Amino acid sequence: MSKRVDITGKTFGNVLVLEYSHTKNTHAMYKCKCKLCNAPMIVSYTNLKSGNTKSCTSCGQKTHGMSKHPLYDRWRALKERNTLSEVWKDPIRFISDVAPSFQKGYSLRRVDKNKPYSLTNSFWAQPRSNRHTSSQRIYFT
Repeated sequence: MSKRVDITGKTFGNVLVLEYSHTKNTHAMYKCKCKLCNAPMIVSYTNLKSGNTKSCTSCGQKTHGMSKHPLYDRWRALKERNTLSEVWKDPIRFISDVAPSFQKGYSLRRVDKNKPYSLTNSFWAQPRSNRHTSSQRIYFT
């Protein structure tokens, strides 16, 4: 049985929870809307929490098509750590910015660790090297 949890205002994928709706077969159901197309929907807490529902059925088929790209997993890891600039929260933008200078084996680093990863605050660094040597850094252009 799903607990009735106040998740009003929280976002799960592209689903924004508006309010509690009702209980159906012991599952707490919530009124939600798809952030991509604003379609209304009713979703169980269980499906929201598990990630089974991330958008409405119409938008569920729309993807960015980047999940097979070699840099996608790096983007996802940075996004999960919440260390990306607003612009780079879009995987298409992130990959289009960093892919031209990407070299296998290099890792993405920040110039200023107090700021998020962004085009102006990131560079590719050679692994296990003195990262303070500018010749071992590849900056974005």
